[in-house]
Amino acid sequence: MSIPINKRYEIVFLSIHELGPKMSNNSISKIIECSTKTVRYWLKRFKENKDLNELNRSGRNRCTSKSEDKK
Repeated sequence: MSIPINKRYEIVFLSIHELGPKMSNNSISKIIECSTKTVRYWLKRFKENKDLNELNRSGRNRCTSKSEDKK
């Protein structure tokens, strides 16, 4: 399960932002209420390319439309 974009930016702020408190990954995971692995993943992504948006995922196309699902 993915975390919202605002939580991702909060992770970066709490850890590596120059105005942030420079907290540890374990402390951040308790505040954000996610796993330490998730914190490490988003910090690594931010350090590599300064982007916190979700990547496009591969997979099978939908067989039904959203309106068909509602019916």
